[in-house]
Amino acid sequence: MKTRILAASVLGLGVAAAGFAWAGHQGVGPLASMGHGHFGARFARLHVDMVVDRALRVAEATPEQRQKIDAIVEKAFADHARYGSQHRALHGEALEILSADVVDRSRLEELRGRHLQIAQQGSRQLVTVLADIADVLTPAQRQKLAAHAKAMHE
Repeated sequence: MKTRILAASVLGLGVAAAGFAWAGHQGVGPLASMGHGHFGARFARLHVDMVVDRALRVAEATPEQRQKIDAIVEKAFADHARYGSQHRALHGEALEILSADVVDRSRLEELRGRHLQIAQQGSRQLVTVLADIADVLTPAQRQKLAAHAKAMHE
């Protein structure tokens, strides 16, 4: 049960970071009004680094564990970069469909399906990253993190 709470909390934080990054890049949300629309990826990375650092402090991770987890996060960001180009391509296609004289509803629905596939791929990647990080930590450290996550949501 505690592991599920931890996973849900970390997943929620990851989704929030991704949402803010996407919104900022798209020119909407809290970062856009300040002219930070093109800093979405940097903001996401900063946010994730902050969350991971806090979690590792709570877990009292060793320097060796921190090094392994930093490498996992670095690889995750590198792997995740491909979703940006896919998203931009879908965005362009959506604009093309919606600006046509007649909106092709079947093509729009197909586009929605492709967008969901990309989201599922990203979600699977996030779960793999969380499991990889969990493998680096001891059961006691994961339990400590779960207790911290539970306390944050009470």
